[in-house]
Amino acid sequence: MKVLYHNKLVHHYARINHLAIEDELRLLLSAGEDGLVILSNLFSGKLLRVFRFAEPVGWVLNVSYPYHMLLINVGKRQLCYSINGQFLDEAEFDVTLKPQLYRQMGYQDRAILKLEKEFVCLNLPDFRTESRYCPNRENDQCLSHFIVRPGNILFAVEDKVVYAYEPEED
Repeated sequence: MKVLYHNKLVHHYARINHLAIEDELRLLLSAGEDGLVILSNLFSGKLLRVFRFAEPVGWVLNVSYPYHMLLINVGKRQLCYSINGQFLDEAEFDVTLKPQLYRQMGYQDRAILKLEKEFVCLNLPDFRTESRYCPNRENDQCLSHFIVRPGNILFAVEDKVVYAYEPEED
């Protein structure tokens, strides 16, 4: 297979920490050490919007239901913006892994954050805590990644083992 160079889509002034794609709107989202979140057209590379922050941006996620929003990590702050640039809300969490977005049929998107001792399921854009997953394990720092699937069951990976957790309702 031959890979062809197509187009230079995004330019940051420091290392890019995270990329995300929003298929429906044909957006490429990038977050960087330069404090920028850049939204560009996925195919043409045309710059559509730039969010500027004083600190490095760890990641950016697109939330598409009930409307298009961005979840942006700056330090310990989790910020929620509309796709048009309007600030919606923020919360402060010491997140240790990139969040996962989860959609249950007929409900709005939720973000699952991995904190030091637990996982927290938050409604967006208001960051209201819906439920918690408390692993109650000694070596929880070794979890490398996780996913959430129907029934709100959280699957977390630690080395060669996958653990399943059910939520504790708030």
